[in-house]
Amino acid sequence: MSNTAKQIQVGTHGKGLRALIEALETCTPFKTAGAFQAMAGVPSGTGRMPKDERERFETDRPQITYTVLSYATPIAWVLENGETYVSDTYYSPTTTKHQSRVRVYLNRANVIDEAA
Repeated sequence: MSNTAKQIQVGTHGKGLRALIEALETCTPFKTAGAFQAMAGVPSGTGRMPKDERERFETDRPQITYTVLSYATPIAWVLENGETYVSDTYYSPTTTKHQSRVRVYLNRANVIDEAA
């Protein structure tokens, strides 16, 4: 996993979607021109997370190796053991689209989907 975030052009098809899928599948940091990004490690803040999710994030913090954010809020993270947590909290239509992409492509084998 690279520590350098590269800007990718995200789309619903073509090269943009392929670049996003590859970044999520390989836990590669990225930044889009918009509000969707991912980083190695953990951000300093928790954005708009509700209390219960923030508590889980803080408990997981020492083992988090990769975090996906929508705006400034972590919406998914991967632990050292490969386990992946994806938030089911509703924030906005845009964040819901980001969460959907993450559920499908991030570390596919180890997702804990709180919506299930």
